[in-house]
Order: sequence, then C-alpha cells, then structure tokens
Amino acid sequence: RFISKLLTWPERNYFYKRFPHCKVFAGEDPQALRKASYYLAGRWAAKEAVRKACEHLGDSNGFHSIMILPLSVFPKQPPGATSRPQALVLRDRLPELSPQHEDKVMNGGLDFDIDSLDGQLCEVSISHDSTYATAVALVP
Repeated sequence: RFISKLLTWPERNYFYKRFPHCKVFAGEDPQALRKASYYLAGRWAAKEAVRKACEHLGDSNGFHSIMILPLSVFPKQPPGATSRPQALVLRDRLPELSPQHEDKVMNGGLDFDIDSLDGQLCEVSISHDSTYATAVALVP
C-alpha cells in the first residue's frame, strides 16, 4: 500500500524489476529487504524535495505528480549509462491503472513510453547515511 501511494505506476514497474523479491515481503532475505527500504526512503526524500521546491504543486497534489527514475530510462542514454536519478514533474497526474494492468506492473512487465508525458525535468541528488535518506532537488 505504501509503495502504491509513493510511486507512480512506471516507478513501481521499475521498482519491481529491480527488487523482484519485494512483491511479497516474506522477510526471508533481510539484506534484500534493507536495500529495497533504502531505495524507497530515497525516493520519498527526493519526491519531498521536489515538491517543496515546486510551490505550484502544493500539499495536496501528492507524489503522483512527480516521477523519480534513473537516467537510463530516459531517451538518448547509451546502454549501461549511469543510473543516477532524475525527476520529472508531470503537468498532469498519471491515471490510475486497472487491476489487470496493476498485475503487469507487479511483474515489471508493463510497457511505458516516457516521451508520451508532458512535464519539467529537474535534477535530484539522493544520499543515504546509515538510517537516513536525504535529497536535494534543483528545479528550474
């Protein structure tokens, strides 16, 4: 439930590809769960930094107006390019998915075309230190 509130469906699609064991948090692999938790904490911090830097988003617009994806997802990146994140502040929120499409997201198999979205790209930096995640956003 937290993942659905924090991440847009393309972000969830990427998350489940990167952390396939997290479809069900069985607790069988604490190290893998810790890595996924660090990832989610960093994404939360980045979205919060972008939201605070964009006054027009306001408090109620939520995290689904902001996408944090690795640069390798964005077009014109060479294969194996750095996976540093970049934010996309969406002009319009992405629509919610139907249950059958959500199943595809859970398997990391729903196609997504970033070129179909309208919004403003901005730079983000995410840092982790022990139990803390911090982020800075540079929004034009």
